[in-house]
Amino acid sequence: MKNDENLSEEKIKYYGHDTYLISDTPVPRGYNYHYLPECNLSQNKPNPKIDLETVIHEWKECSIILWQRLWNNPSAILHNYPYSFYVCDLGPQVSKNIPLVSFRSNQNDVYWAILPTCREENILVTLGVKPETKAEEELLDTLDNMTTFGTSPFSDKSDIYKHFKKTAFGSNPSQKTTQIRHVTPNGNLITETVYVENFKNYLDKTIQKGKKIDMLWINIESGDLDYWKYLGTDQKFDQWEIVVCQINIEVKIEDGEQFEQFMKPIFSSLKWMYFRPSFSHDHQFVRSFLLNVHDEACIRKYLQ
Repeated sequence: MKNDENLSEEKIKYYGHDTYLISDTPVPRGYNYHYLPECNLSQNKPNPKIDLETVIHEWKECSIILWQRLWNNPSAILHNYPYSFYVCDLGPQVSKNIPLVSFRSNQNDVYWAILPTCREENILVTLGVKPETKAEEELLDTLDNMTTFGTSPFSDKSDIYKHFKKTAFGSNPSQKTTQIRHVTPNGNLITETVYVENFKNYLDKTIQKGKKIDMLWINIESGDLDYWKYLGTDQKFDQWEIVVCQINIEVKIEDGEQFEQFMKPIFSSLKWMYFRPSFSHDHQFVRSFLLNVHDEACIRKYLQ
């Protein structure tokens, strides 16, 4: 693959398989959450730092060309998504104005975030908490008033997540069990049958109606969650009056049809922008970061 003129050795590193991975971006040295003003999300700031309309336009112009090659070919989408869409992260407006930082648990697991520009309660929800939680520890050190909700079908408790439940999620209300591939503490990849519960029931017991989830991390260990039914415009989260500002998501490589169902409406509505596409180290699933550029409270908290 030929190097793009926007790429630099400082910004990227080559990682085999003819693809590029964006290198880690640490929390800026000058960022101190305690020195930020308290949030007032009822109105725009007088001098926003980012011309969001220009950023969205550049990103959409890049993305639409790539999607035209992949629409209606679901078997190829996830095999090509990381190889193709990284270039949209590197446009001059996007790379300059979308201040992404990384939180890494280990060599394979990295989560992306945009840090708030003001202080209020922050909510992290992780569906399918992984055994290593270094990323969460660093995030909590950066934003120490974070309220944490986590689930895992393989753990009974968590020292990181204040509200934690041993559970997974199914794709329909009557489902009782599902099979989940996961890596054991000794590094073996196994498939295990676990019990599941209804996702709506879980939310009703934990996240209150009308709440804003700042960061939602959906890992493959979460179960058979039909994410495409929740996150699009007028989908279930909208119906339940739950706002999500940022998402890190893992999708199984064979789930191209569901991923296309997810991406088409959110691209056409421009509710979300998506960045940092990458494969897992074994190419069994794909990761992506999504940013809500539709909800005013999310925009005011993170992009103004």
